Amino acid sequence: MHCADVECERGNFHRAEILCDRAYYMVEKNGYAEAECLGRSAHVKTMLGELTEAENPFERAIKIIKGMHGPKSFRSVTLESGLLARWTNLSLAQKRYTIAAKHFIRGYLLARE
Repeated sequence: MHCADVECERGNFHRAEILCDRAYYMVEKNGYAEAECLGRSAHVKTMLGELTEAENPFERAIKIIKGMHGPKSFRSVTLESGLLARWTNLSLAQKRYTIAAKHFIRGYLLARE
């Protein structure tokens, strides 16, 4: 998954998408790794302009995090706030400003907990 981040930084979003797809099949499902992988994939789709396809991975990643039981760990809080920040970018790209503000505020409040 980290190779996909490197390719994103280089601006190679098509290569990053391929790496995200490969990583998804190797990660443990219904946990942090799957949620993180889905978030990266959605971010890459946003950067490629595949705005409609980017929505579903964000929703699935948040659902995975919300489904975890017990007190929130630092890892889950940072992962969820990062997902919300990237989802804010998607909503802005879609010109859905009210939803973007909602995601931004949720992430901000989450980080303050």
